[in-house]
Amino acid sequence: MSTQGKLWFRRKLFGWGWTPVSVEGWLSLGVYLLVVLGFHAVRNASPILSFLGIAVATGGLVALCLFKGEPPTWQWGRRKP
Repeated sequence: MSTQGKLWFRRKLFGWGWTPVSVEGWLSLGVYLLVVLGFHAVRNASPILSFLGIAVATGGLVALCLFKGEPPTWQWGRRKP
């Protein structure tokens, strides 16, 4: 996990996960959504292929969040100092 340079994602305030905080973060989330919608829109593709494509895209987004974001942790409200 590397948070060198500007963060693209910050931890969510409640729960586990990230939220985009930079232009790059929002663009990567938009590209992810376009990829998922693209796999959904292709009706003649096999369901297994669509599932695998979405799974790979989701894994890539999680890896990007781990690399360019804060380390994930369960959080319930105010950030720890």
